[in-house]
Amino acid sequence: MHPIGLNSTQKDLDLFSKTKGATSLRTKAESVNQAIDLEIRENFIADKKKETHSYEASYAAAFIRSLLYLQNVYPAILLSDRA
Repeated sequence: MHPIGLNSTQKDLDLFSKTKGATSLRTKAESVNQAIDLEIRENFIADKKKETHSYEASYAAAFIRSLLYLQNVYPAILLSDRA
């Protein structure tokens, strides 16, 4: 494993959940009866259930992109939000 220097807490995920992109993903998931039920445990994104779906994967990817941007780990030009 090659660390990329990201750090996250539940508070980071909670703040992300209030963004336009996160709200949009939750709305889409709910429209097909899929819940997004993620949490941060010891700097890892964890799914509270054993089953996962593409909306949760998209949500996790969007969260990671936001961390990359906020923590200046990846150039902002590559992280344009097109949601």
